[in-house]
Parts: sequence; structure tokens; C-alpha cells
Amino acid sequence: MWLSMFIHSLLNLILPARCFGCGSGGDYLCTACLQAAPTAEIDDTGVEALFDYRHPPIQRAIWALKYRHASSIADIFAGALGARLLDEVADERWVRPGRGTPVIITGVPLWPARERWRGFNQAAALAKSVAKKSPFPLEFRSDILIKIKNTPPQVSLNSRATRQKNVRGAFAAGRPAAVAGRDIIVLDDVTTTGATLTEAGRALGAVGVGSVFTIAVARG
Repeated sequence: MWLSMFIHSLLNLILPARCFGCGSGGDYLCTACLQAAPTAEIDDTGVEALFDYRHPPIQRAIWALKYRHASSIADIFAGALGARLLDEVADERWVRPGRGTPVIITGVPLWPARERWRGFNQAAALAKSVAKKSPFPLEFRSDILIKIKNTPPQVSLNSRATRQKNVRGAFAAGRPAAVAGRDIIVLDDVTTTGATLTEAGRALGAVGVGSVFTIAVARG
């Protein structure tokens, strides 16, 4: 897997990135194509999402981040995610960054053996990039949420009920004392039924956090 990361980095030097939307050079998603991407439909899962995963440029960008380790794509999505979170602050719907401590942001964790094999967690990369680019203080933490159950990939399961059952009890708070009373953002690349993010949020809620906000780049 580390070999694939090296090969991808080498190809980036030889063949500069091109926009998955319009084909222009310079980046995997240009500003115009990102702004033109259709937004995700609102559903009843309680999980926020920015874009429609069925839109080919968005889907290709997420796949390149997830499976080709194109880490610059995390920076591309981070600006849009930060803008959405700022809207939440402005409307006082959720995060309250003026309470004295920064809001914590984390990515949905992978099963440890799977992360070692892949050498990369795209959700953590997204969360770290959002923390750097956020218009208000965010504290990136990769240790506050852990995966304690090795589950089959959600994409391999069809129904919402099956996906909910698959991830039930799959997560736990890694540092309960560190998150007590803190507001937390849990981020993932793609959500479909909301089961993974909801279960991750439930694990944090069980240890007395202030509140949990779940968001994904795209909804499938």
C-alpha cells in the first residue's frame, strides 16, 4: 500500500492533476466545478452532507482521495466544509466556539489493521485539513474515537436496517476525560443511510460530551 502512495506521488510530479469536472490543469476539482456541484438532498438521518455523491466529478474526487491517496483533495473539500460549519455558528444552530475551548473535530476511524494496511484514513485527512482552514478555532484529534469492532464495508450492504446493525457498537470514545463537556464534529467522506456517523456520535454522547455534529462531504 505504501508503494501505491509512492507511485501516486511520483505520477503527480510527472502528470499534473486535472480537474475531474472540466479537465483544466492544476487541481483535481477547480473552484468553478466545485461551486457548480449539486448539493446533497436533505434527508431524515440527522447527518449533514455537502454534495450529491452521484455527481461524477465529486465521486471521482472522493475515490481519488480514498483509494489513490490524493491528499490535496482533502484541502479542496476543506474550504467548503469550513463554510458550512461557519453557517452553523452564524445561525447558532450548533457549535458555540466562544465557550472557552475550541470545538474538537475528528474523522470516523477505521479498524486499526485496515488503516495499517491502507496507510491512510481519508476521514482523518479531511478533518485535519478542515481544522487548518476553519474560520473559527477547531482542535483536530485522532484519538478521541476508536473503532472496536471489525465490520464489513457499509457499501457491501443494501438496506438501512442492515447497515445500522452492522455498525452497532462498532465505536467507542478513546479519551472520555478529554471530551467531557466538549462540542465535537465527526466527519466522514460519504454517508448513505447515516448509520456510521450516527453510531460514532452515539459513542461520544455516551461519555458526556457537550454536543455532537455529524457531517460528510457527500451523500450517496
